[in-house]
Amino acid sequence: MENVRERVRSARLDGCRNIPDDRDELMRIIRNAVSIGHGTVVNEGTLERNHAFEPQGLTAGVVILAESHLNFGVCRINTHTYPEFCEVMVHVSTCGELADPDVMIDQLIAAFKPDTVERNGFDL
Repeated sequence: MENVRERVRSARLDGCRNIPDDRDELMRIIRNAVSIGHGTVVNEGTLERNHAFEPQGLTAGVVILAESHLNFGVCRINTHTYPEFCEVMVHVSTCGELADPDVMIDQLIAAFKPDTVERNGFDL
């Protein structure tokens, strides 16, 4: 990882069998993934900032990570759920060598239990 400043990952999880419709539970899952991936939460979207859709679904979990530097972007993890399609979209950005976005996504995959996963990513 020589000279890598930022690692950016995304995943589309299809056929998810465990998508919580509860903001607190979804945030718990995200915080757990950050912790296991050696990240540090410094701020997260409050319930008022997360958005619940009717009849179901959440845009939740903008979690700001300490593994960031002063730049135009913020290292973060965010998750969008689409229960009507059994689908979750995940985006993770980390700086430094300790926090591992791949491990964070692995933990989210374990939590949401998808049938298929499409992963993308790059290092800057």
